[in-house]
Amino acid sequence: MTSSIVVDAWLRRYRAVPSARLRLVCLPYAGGAANVFRLWHNSLPADVEVIAVQYPGRQDRLTELAVDEMGRMVDAITAALERLPARPTVLFGHSMGASVAYEVTRRLAAPPRLLVVSGHNAPHRALDKPVPATDGEVIEEVREVEGPHEALTDPDLQELVMPSLRADYRLIRGYLPNPEAVPVPVPIVAYFGLTDPTVRADAVRAWSELTAVRFELVSFPGGHFFIESDVDIVLTDLAGRLAA
Repeated sequence: MTSSIVVDAWLRRYRAVPSARLRLVCLPYAGGAANVFRLWHNSLPADVEVIAVQYPGRQDRLTELAVDEMGRMVDAITAALERLPARPTVLFGHSMGASVAYEVTRRLAAPPRLLVVSGHNAPHRALDKPVPATDGEVIEEVREVEGPHEALTDPDLQELVMPSLRADYRLIRGYLPNPEAVPVPVPIVAYFGLTDPTVRADAVRAWSELTAVRFELVSFPGGHFFIESDVDIVLTDLAGRLAA
């Protein structure tokens, strides 16, 4: 297994690139952790430094309380990124991570070169859905998107994973962005899976309303977790953008 380098309490790196031309910052989905992106550097240009965000309450931050409010999460991630040496940056976020990446983009003093949002409706078009009231409802939502719901039925794993997963649901369901938010001065590329039950074509396309530069919509054949089931073609597309 590829081991991580702790860059910051919030950031992990799986390959050192001392003279990197570009930094790719990856933000996981609800319930996800930095290691989702541990092998991505193998398929990307050698001069790209891949940094993965590690939310509290999971893996090596398991003993920390998970963050369940968007503003606090985004402020902490933005501060961590601004402590890094200055370098051209691309942000990639999947599902919940897409909205987190968008909000980080809004706050960074030096805007990223590109924002890639994946598997998520534009935040100002999100449906108003309640936070799951029970662990059973959480498991059912994970099952509907073909996530690892079987693991959540194991009592020992439930005890470890469920607190952070429920916090993630509170964060994303409680996130109410301004529907008239000023577009970011950054190009946006939106990825989505053609069989993803959580997205609507019009709502994914609405990310175009949140950029003042340019927008591109890219589809993949998989469902909600197409970044795992179709990772090779996802990374081929992403590598081309990072090499440009």
